[in-house]
Amino acid sequence: MLALARRKEWMALGAYPLLLAISLLATSGSSRAEQKLAPMAGAGREEFTTYCTPCHGLSGIGDGVAAPALKKPPADLTRIAARRGGRFPDDEVAAIIDGRSGVMAHGTRDMPIWGERFGDDATDPDEREPLTQGRVALLIAYLKSIQVDVPDPKSAPPQ
Repeated sequence: MLALARRKEWMALGAYPLLLAISLLATSGSSRAEQKLAPMAGAGREEFTTYCTPCHGLSGIGDGVAAPALKKPPADLTRIAARRGGRFPDDEVAAIIDGRSGVMAHGTRDMPIWGERFGDDATDPDEREPLTQGRVALLIAYLKSIQVDVPDPKSAPPQ
């Protein structure tokens, strides 16, 4: 598993806290932030492919192989920002992915509580939380990269 090997390599380098800091400092929509997020989005794609595609599908639209077996269809993750007027809610999405705070965006918790699982690769108990937060930050960077464009209502032609 390339993703697992890369995570262990990043842990050895102490890179997860750095990746988290970059993610938190970046603001949506700026080209400088997008440049900083690009490497994270690539690593986040690996995490997404490993953990999210069974339900959300490779494209993130909710068409994964396990989707038909779920009580509630998985969310279309390409439209998170579109559903919020073009703003990507980093903190809300992080809480949903993590799942330990009891966010019930999915109704009942059909989605795994990744906050409990993402730290399992840590060899030191003190690394569990930074590892978990780093992996969530990588997923957020990837999810930001797959958002559909939201038309600016100011640039719409008059009717």
